[in-house]
Amino acid sequence: MDILLTYIASIVNSKIPLAIIGLLLDIIGAYMLAKSILHRTIRDINRESTSTWGSNPAFKRAISKETRSVVLSRNGFTCRMCGIGAGEPHPDDGGRKARLHIGHIVDKQQGGSDDPSNLRALCSMCNEGAANITPDPPTAMKLLAQIRKAKGNDQVQVLKWLVDKYPNEAKGMVENNQ
Repeated sequence: MDILLTYIASIVNSKIPLAIIGLLLDIIGAYMLAKSILHRTIRDINRESTSTWGSNPAFKRAISKETRSVVLSRNGFTCRMCGIGAGEPHPDDGGRKARLHIGHIVDKQQGGSDDPSNLRALCSMCNEGAANITPDPPTAMKLLAQIRKAKGNDQVQVLKWLVDKYPNEAKGMVENNQ
């Protein structure tokens, strides 16, 4: 703008007819008016686009609302790692209410899918700590140690479950020990 004013001042000091100076001022006025209209239009467009922000998410969720509902319901609306229920005060998060997320059991980067059988409910604290971590399955020694510590009736329940799951192997072991 300062350049235009300097240019106009040099024109006024020259011997250019007033009609041409008037025409130049009309052109500058039209330019300023067009610039003002353009700025108002851009401002209005920006207002319209931000007023619908809440209805247009920034990203598409990979897991549908239906699948999320199935997983939360199946898991009893509790975190599968720490057992806290949705909305309960979380002892490790300053007493804030627990918010449940859907996490992958086998991470997608490790070949897992978005199938409900590969999903579980996790609170925000457990979900942050579980990033790309799938716990290793327990070894036979650890399982046996846990069973040895259990009460007798619980040990019998485990035995019944194993016989039901592996009937041929159980039958073969009984026959070999006779």
